Amino acid sequence: MTWESALSPTLEQTLNLIVSALANFFGTTTEAIFRNAPTWLTKYGWYVTLHYELVSFILVGALIGGCVAGLFLFVYNIVDKPYTAGVIAIACLIFIVVVIIAASIPIITCMIAPEIVGIEAAIKLIS
Repeated sequence: MTWESALSPTLEQTLNLIVSALANFFGTTTEAIFRNAPTWLTKYGWYVTLHYELVSFILVGALIGGCVAGLFLFVYNIVDKPYTAGVIAIACLIFIVVVIIAASIPIITCMIAPEIVGIEAAIKLIS
């Protein structure tokens, strides 16, 4: 046995840490988590997605959308056209579409595999 293997936890130890962290988070027993692990990992995956990842992706989308809409208005101003209500509406629509696309990224990821999102979040929780 080398010193690297002595320091790194085994798969069983890692799973036990994840299960105990989930049990502490949900206020239940580790036995209940073991019996219904996919359900608990799915719940935790959706919890993390909606409470943490979604907010950060919306903020990043707002930043990118603001830059793209501002760039659109800047280019429109360079052409020496006066701003109309339609141009402002297009800039707002660009902003909204970019924010919606950015917000849909973590939701689609969690729709495809919420258990994997839950496992990743639980590993971050025990780290």
